[in-house]
Amino acid sequence: MYRSSRTEGELSRAMMRRGASAFAVQQAGLVALLVRDGARPRRGPVGVAATTLAGLAVLDSDGGAPDAVLTGYGLLLGSMSALALGDGCRARTGRAVALGGALFLVSDAAIIVGQRFATSPRAQAISSGVILSTYTAALALLVHGLRDEVTP
Repeated sequence: MYRSSRTEGELSRAMMRRGASAFAVQQAGLVALLVRDGARPRRGPVGVAATTLAGLAVLDSDGGAPDAVLTGYGLLLGSMSALALGDGCRARTGRAVALGGALFLVSDAAIIVGQRFATSPRAQAISSGVILSTYTAALALLVHGLRDEVTP
């Protein structure tokens, strides 16, 4: 997905679809872990995730029919993020999980925004830094938040 922002046209779309397919597996795994850990959808986080993804869909739209692969990935990303964001009030390590879910939305949003607006080499470098740092932080927070147990 990241490389798609450095190409144009059909090659960019093909790379985005390939990346989304691979990351969908990761999102499905995170959804399963979150549900197993007790996370449940909550109205506020679902609204945040849905609104963010709707905005990104409009920004990424070329006026044609929605891309089935990207829509499927977006549904998994939104589900994972909503579950993670809703986990923030739990006593366990919920705040780390919630922040990880939010940062995943930011990271994927940065890919779409970078494709549209990062036209100069400097803007592309900044976009790359935002994408890679937010993705790394999101995954670390989610993995450690779901793995670590709070000791009394």
